[in-house]
Amino acid sequence: MSERIPGAAAGGLVDQVVGKAKQAAGAVLGNDDLRREGELHEDRADAAKQAAELATEAEREEQRAQLTEREREVEVERQRLQTEAAADRQQQQIEQNEAAAKAAVEADAVRKEVAVEQQAAAQEAAVDRVETQAVRERLATEQDAATIEAQAAAARRTADVLDPDRKDS
Repeated sequence: MSERIPGAAAGGLVDQVVGKAKQAAGAVLGNDDLRREGELHEDRADAAKQAAELATEAEREEQRAQLTEREREVEVERQRLQTEAAADRQQQQIEQNEAAAKAAVEADAVRKEVAVEQQAAAQEAAVDRVETQAVRERLATEQDAATIEAQAAAARRTADVLDPDRKDS
């Protein structure tokens, strides 16, 4: 920042006025020392004015430099935030993909389990049908056997009636 000399602007104006007065007095009186002293006062006033202008310009340059630095910091922060947001989006996408893959695996497992259960039920139904058929066939065979035995018994009775001396009975 600028370091201003207290009263420099007022002193510069005073030096300017005093310098002009001394130059005029030196010229009127013919005193070269007084005229040179007046020039020195004016030179000092010009130097003070130039120093003030340079200080002001230096202060502006410092402010511009600070602004540029702040803009750079803001840009770096913006880029950091963009990178962070992109990383967050990528992480969310990864998590969504993982969840979808897990759901697909679970759905596939459920489908396979249902298929196995359906196959087991079909096999059980087939076994039940075979058993039912076997029971029907056994019952039919037992009925046929009972019929044949009844016919055999009737034939023996008939044979006994026709040949009472027969000894098979």
